[in-house]
Amino acid sequence: MSTKPELLIDRYVEWLSRGRLTGRITYVTRASDMPHPQPGAEWHKDKDFDAAAELRRRPVLKAIFTTAIKAGSKTVREEAIERRPAQEKY
Repeated sequence: MSTKPELLIDRYVEWLSRGRLTGRITYVTRASDMPHPQPGAEWHKDKDFDAAAELRRRPVLKAIFTTAIKAGSKTVREEAIERRPAQEKY
């Protein structure tokens, strides 16, 4: 019995060496497709990231995840990922 391997998407946040965020986030499926950080910065893995939970909370991530799956990675600015409020049911 064969099962499909689970596709994992990891999130990395870019930090400057002095502890400040650059505002860039990258979503990757393969470590070999990690983009180079900006000069003086490093990528740090978000160990608490849960792709399914984030997708439910931020539906705009669907297009970003699709690109990351196809290309291996997708880098975005934090402000490009808008937080959509939960829809209220009446």
